[in-house]
Amino acid sequence: LAGSSFAKISNVKVSGSLEVQSFSLNNSLDLADYENGANDDKIDETRSRLLIGLSAQVSEGVRGKILLSKNNRRYGEGSETVAGWGSALNKVLVENAYLVIDDFIDIFKLTLGRQFYGEKGDLVLYYGPTSDDNLIVFALDGLKAEASVGPVGICLISGKVIENAWAVPSTDEDLAGIILNTDDVLEGLNLSVYAYKDVDKSAGGIANRDDLRVLGLKAGFEIPQVEGLKAKAEYAMNAGPDKSGATTVNYTGNALFLSASYNGLNVAGELGVSAEYASGSGNDATTADKNEDFTPINPDLRYGEIWANSLGNVGITDCSIMKAGVSWLPDFEERLSAKLCYLTFTENEVTAGQKDDWGSEIDLKIGWEQSDSVSLELILAQLTPGDALKNALGVTTDDPINKLSARLKVSF
Repeated sequence: LAGSSFAKISNVKVSGSLEVQSFSLNNSLDLADYENGANDDKIDETRSRLLIGLSAQVSEGVRGKILLSKNNRRYGEGSETVAGWGSALNKVLVENAYLVIDDFIDIFKLTLGRQFYGEKGDLVLYYGPTSDDNLIVFALDGLKAEASVGPVGICLISGKVIENAWAVPSTDEDLAGIILNTDDVLEGLNLSVYAYKDVDKSAGGIANRDDLRVLGLKAGFEIPQVEGLKAKAEYAMNAGPDKSGATTVNYTGNALFLSASYNGLNVAGELGVSAEYASGSGNDATTADKNEDFTPINPDLRYGEIWANSLGNVGITDCSIMKAGVSWLPDFEERLSAKLCYLTFTENEVTAGQKDDWGSEIDLKIGWEQSDSVSLELILAQLTPGDALKNALGVTTDDPINKLSARLKVSF
């Protein structure tokens, strides 16, 4: 922005959001109720996340944006000083700082700088605000180039995940990818293929690199003849060698995602039903030169308010998940919504004597849209542990993990 005269800057906008999230989580450490003589492991926390951005038309065909975030402070931690180490300003992070150049060489739209990338809930790669208990934000430094060739959309991405300045040999981590998509094959069908490469040289340069590749195919389908019926499918597979250890290990994992939903029912309002199945391969450890775990790059596929957001199980590596859901938008109040989901979690590869049942979870979400810019979500969740989760925590008790959460979001 500083490179242009103020006379050329126009359409200046301030935008962002403030989110406040409170939750109460019980039994997540020992699977035992305190009233039954177990340890008191109840966790109560309130945290906020502020995103505030400034965007502007910098010059003809060039736009820019700066977005700041702050999410470190929990309620009850006291006031923060304005300046100095550990101060409030020291915790403000620059998550976006980029320029968008339209019609570059009459072909590309370029986005250059620190930016968000991907879609929430992605199986393989997402950089942006997350919905976990810590309200973490991810961003990527890089260049994105977008273009259209006939009915095919093209997106190229090149980014720097980690920069270790002046290190020789280089110990950086670099990301590159290409995505092709089209909706011209069949009415209602959207297809995309992608290929990503993440090269991590932290083990000691190019000779000892971890060279992860992820290749995939996505399909989304809406049947024109049946309004409200949608289906999605995705298949991803790993390739590439990991040379960071004493033995070169080849990535051979894969993952499958399937979903279907229908929102055409009417029961005192719009009633929807949905079903999902997702499975990522696990490593059976029978061959030293293969890693059969499905290995994403930076996923955001989150199943279960407790399983994913509280226990940290993001993605589907070595896990099969089934999810069934019912949603309702009542006629008597258009600002109200409700959704009930049931999920099961099963480990795909288990060693001798171990169990594969991680457990099941029920989530109830009640939403209230006060306006286009103000929303509230209340969440009741319960995870019933299976033997695999009991073994992982080293306990024999099996009281359920309970969670009550509230999220208020104000956008501006």
